[in-house]
Amino acid sequence: MAKRKSISEMIRRFFLGYIFLSIILVFIASGCGGGGGSEDSSGTGGTGDDTSGGSTGTPESEYDGSTLPEGTSFTYEDDDANPTNIIFGSITITGDTESATYDGNTVTINSPGTFNISGTSTDAQIKVDTLEEGDVRLVFEGASITCSFGPPIDIENAERVIIWLEAGTDNYLTDLHTEVVNDSDTEEIDAALYSKDDLIICGSGSITIDTDYKDGIKSKDGLVIDSGNITVTSADDGIIGKNFISINNGNINITAGGDGLKSTEEEDIEKGYIYIKDGVFDIDAGADAVQAQTHIIIQDGEFDIITAGGSNYVVADTAKGLKATVGVTIHDGIFGIDTADDSIHSNDTIVINGGEFEIATGDDGIHADKALTINGGIIDVTYGYEGIESMIITVNDGEIHINSYDDPLNGSDGNRGENSAGVAVYIKGGYIYLECTNADGFDSNGAVYLSGGTVIVNGPVSGANGILDYGTFTTTGGTLVGAGTYNMAQAPGSSGSSQNALLLIFNQKSAGSLFHIETSDGTEVVTFAPQKAYSSVVYTSSQLLTGTTYKVFFDGTYVGGTVKDGVYSGGAYSGGTQYTTFTLSSRVTMIR
Repeated sequence: MAKRKSISEMIRRFFLGYIFLSIILVFIASGCGGGGGSEDSSGTGGTGDDTSGGSTGTPESEYDGSTLPEGTSFTYEDDDANPTNIIFGSITITGDTESATYDGNTVTINSPGTFNISGTSTDAQIKVDTLEEGDVRLVFEGASITCSFGPPIDIENAERVIIWLEAGTDNYLTDLHTEVVNDSDTEEIDAALYSKDDLIICGSGSITIDTDYKDGIKSKDGLVIDSGNITVTSADDGIIGKNFISINNGNINITAGGDGLKSTEEEDIEKGYIYIKDGVFDIDAGADAVQAQTHIIIQDGEFDIITAGGSNYVVADTAKGLKATVGVTIHDGIFGIDTADDSIHSNDTIVINGGEFEIATGDDGIHADKALTINGGIIDVTYGYEGIESMIITVNDGEIHINSYDDPLNGSDGNRGENSAGVAVYIKGGYIYLECTNADGFDSNGAVYLSGGTVIVNGPVSGANGILDYGTFTTTGGTLVGAGTYNMAQAPGSSGSSQNALLLIFNQKSAGSLFHIETSDGTEVVTFAPQKAYSSVVYTSSQLLTGTTYKVFFDGTYVGGTVKDGVYSGGAYSGGTQYTTFTLSSRVTMIR
């Protein structure tokens, strides 16, 4: 009989196409140089009119996360008419007694089948060691196993092991061993639930795993969590799947001294990923909360993440929230992330298609080394050193609020010079609110292309910073209004733009003092109440028309209508002091 494919073998064919396509597209987008590319590179929006939707080379190239990867979805069937019962206490084995034996305090499972596990032991171990084809099904029906001489569960050899958590039962694994114990390959066994082969956890019961030694759950092959209530407390990493982790659902609580969820395979680009379809996750990690060597793909779920004590601590490069080497793709979900380092990080690309995010961080809220695309979602960075940073940033849709110490929105390749090759920020849609005190509000060390959406900037108030800081700024649509210091003031536009822009510089006004522009016949253009003291305003929108005369007012009151982030609309402005009148005659107008 031919050997059935393991989970990792089945998944390999699925990921082969999309990952290699992703690699090819990355090289195309970057000119084979690592993600930069010229201003007219495919998919990056070489002009302000580009609507291609963002950078290429993302992990979205073929796989969209709408279905589970092949091989990770399964139906559990207890088709064994003669299960084996393993009862701990004084160890008792009934049923098919040839499939399981015990020697001292170690129960060894030596053939496939179903094994019902119950009872309590203060010092025992289950070892799985079978060369036959077929699943080993461990049905936990209310078991508590503590082991001092090794891991409570040691899976040395099996085609696949399924751990079923029986409904209504609570199960416990406690690892008390302190000496180094090796597996059959002379590698250290470093987890309370340790498997050298494919491992699946499912059912609606609960399992609590506690270890002061190292890791909680570890599969040296693939790990699937289909369902269940899983609690892990570990001295080092919480849950590891070397080749991959695929989570369909479940309630997962991890308190780890090291990483929370982790996939470690780094030599095979088809592996090393973490896929999450749904579930509830509460992760408190001393290092990274979710770390993948290749991709993190999240379709949905609820996430409560803390790393290294949260954003009040400073830990360099060791305590990120979601971290992947190749790419992070998020389709939906609810995320509360409080991290010492970046909250969402990729060494290559990030794509956010939806979800709700409340982020606090000691470093960057969302950081991609090469390309970051936001297609939707609600993102609120309440505290951070920087808010959103990448070499290429594309915002197509979504609602973004950022309050940060340094630049809230920063297009950067890691160098501080202006006009860095390949650096670009594309705002094509969505709503973006940026607030800072001691940094540039909207910063690109290269180009900016504004073709749609709304951008509001509050700050800075200190010198040597500007509301905007860029190499070039091409405006073809959208709305941007910002207020702050007059130092380093730049208008949101250039001679190559097709939409008019305005920069006004004046004596400082107090925070909350209204700024108002209307046409000569009294039609409102914009009314804005900056949140900080300000001495300059930048503005661009389709309402600034060449040949039209405008009036500028300060102070006054606004009655009726609505206000959002200091921008008023739908009401009536009155009582202000007119500052100036001007007729728009050029693409960029500056008034002092």
